[in-house]
Amino acid sequence: MGKYEPVIAIAGGIGIASFSFLIKKVYNTQNTTSLDEIWLLGNFIAMLLNLFYGIVNNAYGIYIPAILFLIGTVYLIYIKYITEYLDIDKSSKKNKLVK
Repeated sequence: MGKYEPVIAIAGGIGIASFSFLIKKVYNTQNTTSLDEIWLLGNFIAMLLNLFYGIVNNAYGIYIPAILFLIGTVYLIYIKYITEYLDIDKSSKKNKLVK
């Protein structure tokens, strides 16, 4: 454990608190149009690297928040896929049936 690891744990907690508001908003509205795929992918990769770094250095203040961020990011990716890409497929199939 590093000398200032509690500081990074507090920072992770604050980040999780702010990220949870985004998760709650997406959960309530099911609207992910403002979330870019590049942002989601970049966030996912950054949290994976953060998790790897925390595990390798046995820094709980880094890898515990990273796990929670990863779960939230995976949820956002899932909702984006369901609401945007599956709806497009369903609507295009309906249009073909109507014609």
